[in-house]
Amino acid sequence: MQPDPTEAALNMFASNVSSNGEIVPVEPSDLKSVWKIVEEIREHSGSNEHSAIDVRTYAEVCSPGANVMAVWYRASMFGVLVQSAGLLAPELPDDATDVVFNVAARFPIKFMKPGVVSQGLPLDAEEFMKQVEDELRRLGFKV
Repeated sequence: MQPDPTEAALNMFASNVSSNGEIVPVEPSDLKSVWKIVEEIREHSGSNEHSAIDVRTYAEVCSPGANVMAVWYRASMFGVLVQSAGLLAPELPDDATDVVFNVAARFPIKFMKPGVVSQGLPLDAEEFMKQVEDELRRLGFKV
């Protein structure tokens, strides 16, 4: 019997989840690069529809040795926050945007196992916003 390729891929991805069930932290620059690719594709397609992007495309813009699947997962959850909270408004200065990516790269996000129904996001959106605001204040931004 052939192994199920989807299950094999999920097992490979799940092996990169930390022992507490959270997605491992990633480099903010990798998260920002993957986010930029997703946004460019969305702009080019002229729609907010989801598109399939080969993981190799993400790997090309990440640093060598990056956990590309963890970066992708974080970027996906980050996208939900951006849409609901307007985190990356165009008028934000670059250093403020960097703060948002820095928090998103390390903020605790639980791995959602396929087939398991859960309520809400796998992260605490209020705490995420609090950490972003605290970091912005620390850097002298008015929040």
